[in-house]
Amino acid sequence: MNLLAALIKDRHTYNLAVEAGVSDVLDDKSKMVLKEVHRYYKLDTDATHVDLTILSSRLEQRYPKHVDVFKAIVSTFEEAEVSLPNIQAEIKEERKRTLKLQLASAFTLQGNDRELLEKLEDYRRICYDEDDDESSGLDTVYNCSTVADVLGGREGANRIALSPKSLNDAAGGGVLRKHHILIFARPDAGKSTVAINMVGSFLHQGLKVLYVGNEDPPNDILLRLMCRLTQRTEADVAADPDGTMQILGQRNWEQLTFIEGNPGTARELEAWMDEHQPDVLLVDQVRNLDMKEDSRVLSLEKAEQFVRNLGKRYNALTISFTQAGGSAEGKLILDMCDVDFSNTGMQASADLMVGLGTNAEYTQNGQRVLTCVKNKLPGGSKEPFRVSFDYNHHRVY
Repeated sequence: MNLLAALIKDRHTYNLAVEAGVSDVLDDKSKMVLKEVHRYYKLDTDATHVDLTILSSRLEQRYPKHVDVFKAIVSTFEEAEVSLPNIQAEIKEERKRTLKLQLASAFTLQGNDRELLEKLEDYRRICYDEDDDESSGLDTVYNCSTVADVLGGREGANRIALSPKSLNDAAGGGVLRKHHILIFARPDAGKSTVAINMVGSFLHQGLKVLYVGNEDPPNDILLRLMCRLTQRTEADVAADPDGTMQILGQRNWEQLTFIEGNPGTARELEAWMDEHQPDVLLVDQVRNLDMKEDSRVLSLEKAEQFVRNLGKRYNALTISFTQAGGSAEGKLILDMCDVDFSNTGMQASADLMVGLGTNAEYTQNGQRVLTCVKNKLPGGSKEPFRVSFDYNHHRVY
């Protein structure tokens, strides 16, 4: 019963258990409870645990002949004291044992290569997650730091300027490595234009940029980046490719690496960071990353936290882009609750969180409103401000 109690008290443990095939080790009555737990989490994607009163009521309605049995079972959940880390560790170990047996069978029998590769990836991911949880070697201890030590890294020379200037001003004059920025907007509101404009500024500063895109076709983004850097239109670029490349050579084009994610996993992101060692990482869009989570809410939270942690690990500025929900449609000034499928998790990972708002009139006039709905940066502002889009050169000013 401790296992079921853990699944009820913690959604993350539930997700791990479902992935590990927990129903195979449960008796019939426990499977009935698990079915209602699954229904509860499915109906409420933001739920972090199951309300026992609702669970008990649903079990009584669905299985009226076994009311006393299920009341007794639910009462044990109220009293159970569980160690979530230890139960999660046991679930992972059981999943590893099961996968080892499946892999041994798959290697000795004529089977489906795709299925074999998927099981290998599952096994690698479980081992990788455990290593990531125990990454004590990555910690840095600060003891008796001086004022000069603390303030030295905030000097102007160490700041990375954002574009447009109005956003840089709102950020207090720039950001630092290890800061994380989350930018969100409705579909087709201009997230990629904002990303492209930022890349142009970063390259102008001589920074090395890694752009991971899993939304638009790569050549579409690269052409727009060429226009942004050369200040040529797409027609001009096509008419004079040699001249365009010459200008790009003078604008630090070689400092940019674009990688198409399909859609990209945590392990792939880390490998790309390790290989390219960028000053700035942009992920467009973070919501598309495959984080191996059944829950959309938990997947987004895990992806956002992982991108932030990559910045800390590789001493880089990280910027992720995601969608705003339906509540942001036609809205100029966005707020934290407008992020699609997230009320807290993604927001908690950002040092600077920028909402990109628009309505029909602003879109027609090539304008948007940026709002720093979360701003932990020194000297930063949360006041909304208007920006203009230059669609021909993919600039924001």
